[in-house]
Amino acid sequence: MKIKAFTMAEVLITLGIIGIIAAMTLPSLIQKYQKNLAVNQLKVAYSKLYNAILMAEANYGEAKDWIYFDDSLSVSDNSWNWANRYLVPYLQNLNVYRDSKLHGCKNITYKKIDGSTMECTSVVGFCSVCGSAQGNNMTQIHLADGTIVIPLVRKTGDEENGYNTQQVEIDIDTNGYKGPNTWGKDVFRLQMNQYTNYRLWGGSAYTHTRSIMLRECSNGALAGCAGLIMSDGWEIKDDYPW
Repeated sequence: MKIKAFTMAEVLITLGIIGIIAAMTLPSLIQKYQKNLAVNQLKVAYSKLYNAILMAEANYGEAKDWIYFDDSLSVSDNSWNWANRYLVPYLQNLNVYRDSKLHGCKNITYKKIDGSTMECTSVVGFCSVCGSAQGNNMTQIHLADGTIVIPLVRKTGDEENGYNTQQVEIDIDTNGYKGPNTWGKDVFRLQMNQYTNYRLWGGSAYTHTRSIMLRECSNGALAGCAGLIMSDGWEIKDDYPW
């Protein structure tokens, strides 16, 4: 009686082919998983903030009529007051801090989507090593799931229009201090201003076309990436600068 079986050479060749195919497909599968995870985390964070704002509207009226900026106060004081009036009471399981660095952060460097270090400016909280926006009084909301929220309330404009555009920029790290700590991957900016009709949105204006948001995201613009993901139906498309 003869028993049919593979030879050692055939087994090795088969394993080699499987290894090559795995090496070719595994990176794309990992990247797809990372993209889906990033979208889901952003969507959860957005939903929590969106629902908090809806509840605040039930008490304070439409968001367009809220108090955003008091000229007698500093940017950091306005941000603190706005957050504690319209967000903090409507979010669950949180801690609120006010400091020059991100609370509990240890030597974490925040990157742009191109891999370079995000510079710290007066309007960027997740930057350089553990952030430094708003001087020594950066408002930080740390949620139980690890999400970190940094609201910044300020005026924008120019001398011609009297600096009369009030807005809040809400920067979020969707997974706290877990990697990659990169803008456009786990760090995003949401905005509320007259261009979004004071609705929570991932771009500076509803009227921005996809091509503009794609260009902004690719160039490291803070609001472009979240707006692009939202406009694409909560999906990261193939041309997203991942």
